Order: sequence, then C-alpha cells, then structure tokens
Amino acid sequence: MNAMSRFLRLFLLMFLEYAICGAWAPTAAVYFQSNGQGGMNVSGVQIGLLFLLMPLATIIMPPVFGSLADRYIRTDRLLGLLHVFSGLALIAAAKQTNFNWAMVCLGLHALLYAPTVALANSLVFAHLDDHHRQFTPIRLAGTIGWMSAGLGLSLWRLKFHAPVGDLFLLGGGLSLLLGLFSLLLPATPPTKSVSGRFAFGKAVKLLRNPNFMVLILVGTVASAMFDYYYLFAGGFLSAPRVDALKTALPESYFNPGAAGLGIPLTKLSAVMTIAQLGELLMMLCLPWLIRKIGIKWVLSIGLMAWPLRYAFFVFFPSSPVALLGLLIHGLCIPCFLIAGFMYTEHVAPPDIRASAQSLFLLSSQGIGRAIGALMAGISQNQNTSTLPAKVAIPGGNDIGKLVDWQAMFIVPLGVGLACALVFPFIFKSEQKSELTKPAGTS
Repeated sequence: MNAMSRFLRLFLLMFLEYAICGAWAPTAAVYFQSNGQGGMNVSGVQIGLLFLLMPLATIIMPPVFGSLADRYIRTDRLLGLLHVFSGLALIAAAKQTNFNWAMVCLGLHALLYAPTVALANSLVFAHLDDHHRQFTPIRLAGTIGWMSAGLGLSLWRLKFHAPVGDLFLLGGGLSLLLGLFSLLLPATPPTKSVSGRFAFGKAVKLLRNPNFMVLILVGTVASAMFDYYYLFAGGFLSAPRVDALKTALPESYFNPGAAGLGIPLTKLSAVMTIAQLGELLMMLCLPWLIRKIGIKWVLSIGLMAWPLRYAFFVFFPSSPVALLGLLIHGLCIPCFLIAGFMYTEHVAPPDIRASAQSLFLLSSQGIGRAIGALMAGISQNQNTSTLPAKVAIPGGNDIGKLVDWQAMFIVPLGVGLACALVFPFIFKSEQKSELTKPAGTS
C-alpha cells in the first residue's frame, strides 16, 4: 500500500468515526425533550442519564478492547465488528417511541462505540512515521466528518419532513458504512509482548510519570464540565430571545436568564457546526503551535477555552456574540483532547499503544463525563420552571417550561476556570520539540 493510499484510508476512517457522533449527539437532548417530531418531553435528569451511557461505556469497554488490540486481535478487524453492531443499535434507537427502550438501544450503541475512538487513534498512530506532523491532518477529517453530518441533517430537515429518529438513522447508516470500510484499512496486528497479557495494566503504570498523572487528573475534572455543553447548548441556542420572552410571558413568569438565541430547530444542527469551524482552523495550526510554545501551553490554552465558551453564554445570552462561544469550543478539542492523545502516544511504549489511548479516553471521556452528565442533568432540573400552559413564541419555538441558562452555565464556568488556572503550575515544562521524538522515548 503506497503512502497516498494509506493516507486516504486513514483520513476516511477519521471522517466516518466522528461523523457518526456528529449526526446525533449535538441535537439528541433537544430531540428527546421536545413534544414534536418523535420527542418524548423528558426531564433534565433523564437527559443526564441518557448522556451518562457513553461515559460509563467509556469506563468499561476501552480497557478491554485496548488490551485485545494490543495482544490478540487486529485493530482493523475489531473496528469493523464494533461499528457494524453499534450501527444496528442506533438504527433500532430511531424506531423507539418509549424512552426506556431508547435508553436500551443507545446503551448498547455506547458499549460498542466507546472503544472505537481509542482504537482508531492507535491504528492511525501505528501507520505514521512522524506523529507530530502527520496525525493532525488525518484527525482533521474527524472534524470535517462531524460538520458534514450536522449540515447534512439540517439540509435534510429543511427540504423534507423530518421522520422520527432521523438523527439516529443517519448515525447508524454511517456506522454500518465504516464497519464495511474497515475491511480496506491497513492491517494492524497486535504486538506480541512478554511483559504481560493484560496490556491495560501496563498502561496504568504510566501514571508514575508526574506530567501524565496531572494530565489525567485535571482532564478528568475539566471534562466533567463538558456535558453542560453537549447536553444543553442546543437548548440554549434554540431558546427564545429575551425580547420574545418579554412579549409572550406575563411579568411574573419572565426571567431574562431563560433567554437564548431563538434559532429554529431545523437550523440548529447547521448553526452548531460553527464549533467545528473553530476546531478546523485550530487543527491546522496545532503542529505549528506545539513547536512554537510547547505542549504545556497548548494544553493550557485548551483548558482556558472550556470556561471561556460558557462566559459568552452567561454574559451575552441573547446576542449574536454568544455564537463566539461555539467558535471558542473549537479550541477545546484540538488544544486539550487531541493534544492529550498526542502526548499519550509520546509517553507510551508501542506495545501498549491502544491501552494507553484507552486510559486517557477513560479518564476524560469516561469518568469525567459520567460525573458531568449527572451534574448537568440535576442542574437543569434545579433551574427549570414549568409554565401553566404552553406559550407560543412568535416566529420561534413554542415553550412549556423555562430553563435559567445563565444559572446553569455559571457552574462549568467556575470549575473550568479553576482547572485552567491550576494546570500551568503543576504540569512541568518540557522541550518544545517534545512530541517530535519517537513514541515511548524520554
């Protein structure tokens, strides 16, 4: 397989890997909490439980499948099997009208999808000669895939009457496609090692590295604030503007903190891809940025971007300026999560590549987001008031309840700011060329 063919296959792998989530994750909470288009009018706690499924699966499954890929089964074959069955689970979720059965289907999807992110990363790293320069152009495909799925869903809804569960049908179809495409991926056999069969146990020993320990601990706490965005940014953006609320509601019910941008549900997926536009631009700059300022300050920028996006939501709730919060969100993924994956690849020996990636994924997207999903769901319930009757908003989305978005988003703003301020003092500076060295070297 020549270099160009290998690059294109890895590029398409990342495109489809993230397009699956981009199809349904940004608007799932709005879908389930709505009264129309198949929605089930569920509570904030129920949404928190729904979005708890993927973090819990990320705690359980990546260590198992990471060890399988490192020791026993080809990574490309594992990816194919997992994506076929996780795609079928998403398609089944699209057919459900009962929330409990939807939870069962999405829980099964989560169990099967959760290990694939780390497996995809490890497969890509295994076929790169220069991780520092070559990984970001390939991971860029994931951002493009997420954007494409969101834009495709919005265009579909603008042109046609949206069928029930269309977001899950799109995600499921993409997952099946990736399952079949995995047959064309570069063969990635396991590494036979005499150091133990359970590779994840060896990966845990990386925590003896002080910087890696700091990355894991701070990343876990900061990631707990991530689900405030994933669960409720869509609800905030589609909430009526402050002038519309003031006109439609009696004075006794009016709460300026419940105002949003009034974006129609048909356009919501497209508007939320602004975040991926910011991510796209930052991904292009990431290798240069790491060379110029070093991994410590790149990670610090990523951490500071997390609370900054909530600051725009809190202080500019009904202004187009709030959309800058979406653009800032685009800094969070490349500068912390992707840079974190790259740093993990650097400190991990090649024979535990998949398990080390799984450990970073488990802490940030597993334990951290599990805590965050519960916190965000409870926080929404505490800041939600039900109106006596459904209120029609002229030119906007009808509402039956008010959520104080400003009160909700102040929590992740404060916690995220604390993480961003602490991190530079406890993560030791390293050479700016750190990630240009071969993986697993010091």
